[in-house]
Amino acid sequence: SRTAARSAAALETGIVKSGYMTKKATKSGLNWKRRYFVLNGNTITYYNNHKSLDGSAKGDFLLTVDTLVHDDWEAAGHEHTFEIETPFGSLQLSCESAEDKSNWVSTIRNVIAVVGETMRGYLDKKTGVLFSSWSRKFAILHNDSITFHENHLSTHVIQSMFRFNKDSAVVRSGPNNATLLMRNPASGGSNKTAECVMRITGEGDEVEAWVVALENAIEKLQAPVFGDNTPTDPQAEPLKRGFLFTKLRGGSTVNRSRPKDNWPAKYFVLSPSTLSMFDDEHAVKPSATFILEPSGAVFETNLKPFAFELVTSKKVVHLQGSAQGDTSAWMKELRAAILSSVPQERDPLLEEALLRQDTFYTITFEEKRPLGLVLERSGEWAMVKMADTRQTGVRIGSALHSINGERVSLKPYMDVIRKLTGWQPPLNLTFRAAPEKKGWLTKQSRGRSNSRMVNWRPRYFVVGGGRIKYYTKAEDDSTAELKGDVQLMGAGVSLVPRAETRHYFCFQLVSGVTKLVMQALTVEDMMDWAVTLYHAIAIANGGSYILGMERAEEQRRQREEDAKVKLEEAQRQLELLEKQKEAAAALEEEERLRAEKEKLQEAMEDANAELAALEFQAEEEKAKREEHTNNLREAARQSIQTAVEEQKDVEAEALPDVPEDPDEGAVETKEPAGAEEQAEAERQAAAQAEEERQAALAAQREAEEAAAQAAAQ
Repeated sequence: SRTAARSAAALETGIVKSGYMTKKATKSGLNWKRRYFVLNGNTITYYNNHKSLDGSAKGDFLLTVDTLVHDDWEAAGHEHTFEIETPFGSLQLSCESAEDKSNWVSTIRNVIAVVGETMRGYLDKKTGVLFSSWSRKFAILHNDSITFHENHLSTHVIQSMFRFNKDSAVVRSGPNNATLLMRNPASGGSNKTAECVMRITGEGDEVEAWVVALENAIEKLQAPVFGDNTPTDPQAEPLKRGFLFTKLRGGSTVNRSRPKDNWPAKYFVLSPSTLSMFDDEHAVKPSATFILEPSGAVFETNLKPFAFELVTSKKVVHLQGSAQGDTSAWMKELRAAILSSVPQERDPLLEEALLRQDTFYTITFEEKRPLGLVLERSGEWAMVKMADTRQTGVRIGSALHSINGERVSLKPYMDVIRKLTGWQPPLNLTFRAAPEKKGWLTKQSRGRSNSRMVNWRPRYFVVGGGRIKYYTKAEDDSTAELKGDVQLMGAGVSLVPRAETRHYFCFQLVSGVTKLVMQALTVEDMMDWAVTLYHAIAIANGGSYILGMERAEEQRRQREEDAKVKLEEAQRQLELLEKQKEAAAALEEEERLRAEKEKLQEAMEDANAELAALEFQAEEEKAKREEHTNNLREAARQSIQTAVEEQKDVEAEALPDVPEDPDEGAVETKEPAGAEEQAEAERQAAAQAEEERQAALAAQREAEEAAAQAAAQ
């Protein structure tokens, strides 16, 4: 996050937090005034406003291990108040909001928690031209220097500073060995040594604490590391090793094999994350170590034949191979190591640069004509070196990103050029624009960073087109004079601790032998300028950390495509399984219907057989009934006939003979009652048999309909 980046910047520059608060008068305690506060690792200093940081501070408040912050302190008529209490006094403050108060309180408490790790205190320092007198000073030990102040209330004012190096020594002398002599050996062709004499007036433990702290600080400088990463395992197999010539700063060191030359031969060892420099191949400890970062770059230079430079955020290292093949081999290995390097754990510029959004624009060429631009190679990127911006719209310093929608920023440079060769319209070229920024900064005089007489002048800076320019006035002013123009390709940018410049909010740009030290007005302004340059340099250097972002994006896109392909394949498999399931279900249903049809057919056959049996039985019973009925009727008829005949005989015998009269003597005959009942029973039996036959026929019809329905399914 941006907050984390600013916190990391605070650790690097010494500025933890800055901003406005209202302060209660320390002496009178009556009035309140708005002041600009700067919190560093030791003190909280306040000024009239943020524009007066290089002037005299209004006050200085030293933080100690026993400092207390009372966030429940209240003052009538003021909101969001808190109090800082130390053995030297107290400071009452009011913030503009509850959130601002919370940030200040937590930050100050964090600083207090680590104050005990800083070596500082009162001691006597020898002063004067001949070191003839002692002066009481408040001293603070830094990474590579000791600063001396009038007292603990004015640590923002550095009265003097002694810088030590890896060859410095601490010598104890005097009563109780309390006098410490720090001596820097002669260097740079000079016979003079630099010395600083201090006398510790405290107890014996305090003397020992100062000696240990000084010796530890010197030991850390034995092998300077230009970066913040921890070097890789020294036992790891190096990627490349061998001798290279390197340009020394100053130029007085002489190599016997190359007289009057400030490019001595050094032995270099390249590991996956560092380039270490040794005095020779037998040296055990490196004389310098350069951290390889994603923001680094390697370029050929014209300083010497076969010369090239390694660009890091901290330093530009000038190197020279023994021949073109040697130089090419080293450059190839260095670029590969940078390409696979990882970011520093606490790189505030990188952390905030990762939050920046690139600006892209697309130019379309509708007809075949000269493109009107010249491309140059930076890493593997195709950069716009020259262009007719008015005619084509292409801006100088832009990086070619895609051709007709196909990304080329991750392709080799020559492949990109081949894609442009013989192009046909319409041609769509998408470019990544170079970052731009304009505004006023204060600039340190070039070449005087080690001088006590350092000039700082306001300059109007313009970043754009892969360059940084600065003028005496705003660029649109007709009287503005161009004072400098630095190419960003091959440059590096970093934040500068206050101990190096004695100024807050400084950052520097190194490009070849050029070094620009600039100062902003606030922490936010410093970070905005430094991150803009960091971003612009990354584009000018052929991608830098942006390549890592694009590779990660490409890998993410590839993973998404792979996941999409897998998803589509899974969907196809699922559809196939569904079809197989449907086919299996259809087959199972078909088997079920077939089995059911067979059962119905069997049932129908059984019904038909039963019906046939019933019909046969009914026919037999009908025939029997008809035969029985006929027999009964015949018997009844014969019985009636016999009875009639017998009656006639009886009547004939009983009656006298009379003339025959056809109508006389007629007797009504009736069938016996028992015969009629028997006939009625036979008719009912026949009717019941008919009903059973009809029921059997109905069952047969139902079975036939069910069989027909099953066959249709």
